[in-house]
Amino acid sequence: MTFLFFLISSFPPDQIVAYVAVFLEHNEDFEDFNQLRIEWRNQDGYSSRVARHQEQLDFFESLLPLFDSAALLEHKAQTERYIRRLQELKEEAKRIEFLGLMPPSIQV
Repeated sequence: MTFLFFLISSFPPDQIVAYVAVFLEHNEDFEDFNQLRIEWRNQDGYSSRVARHQEQLDFFESLLPLFDSAALLEHKAQTERYIRRLQELKEEAKRIEFLGLMPPSIQV
């Protein structure tokens, strides 16, 4: 399943969300969910780090409505922690770009 979600991560974000929803309909186990590689791999290598972090934030925030049951509270908490970390990374990237320490199109 991990490999399948690795492949799915190159799909458009709305399709990834649909696949996550199908997975959760059939398996609410947090450990299984946690093993999945749920992310959106944007293929655009020219976006700034800030823009890439914002795209990831938008993607993970779009997952939150899937976790609307008590059985999925751990899933939601994990996703919210990841969102907070992405927000921190985005703010750090903003500071770095503002200070001119790294050109906006450098990939990390």
